[in-house]
Amino acid sequence: MTPRYIILHCSAAPARFGRAHIDRWHRRRGWSGIGYHRVISMAPGVWTTEVGRDERLIGTHARGLNSVSVGLCIAGSWEDAPPPAEALDLAARTCAVWCQRYDLEAGDVYGHREIEQLGAPDPKKTCPGMALDLDAFRASVGEHLDQLRALAAVVGVAT
Repeated sequence: MTPRYIILHCSAAPARFGRAHIDRWHRRRGWSGIGYHRVISMAPGVWTTEVGRDERLIGTHARGLNSVSVGLCIAGSWEDAPPPAEALDLAARTCAVWCQRYDLEAGDVYGHREIEQLGAPDPKKTCPGMALDLDAFRASVGEHLDQLRALAAVVGVAT
């Protein structure tokens, strides 16, 4: 699979419920396993990123776009307050790496609530939470992507 989009999600569960918890929840829904490709969650005292579904496999996170996207979940509910800066930075860095890997731009990052713009069915959700400013998030992804590209140019790695 070569993604054309990155879809950002929230779990709407406590931030301490990471990959294993989400995997069990998705399996109970009848899926083959976790639908997201990465999960950012709160381990004791620190935000971490965990590998979810293998990136080579189609996810189950955004109906109508699963075959052309990778999914990143920031564990928690972000309706009333945004994720902590540490979680947002980790998510933006993860998205920047994906952008570099798959030749995408920060503008190819969408919140789950925005996927109707891409021709997908309306998810009827506010995911990844209305308190998460997606334009500011994309700007942060762009800054990190610029840094990765500048580093790649210095060390002579093709991007």
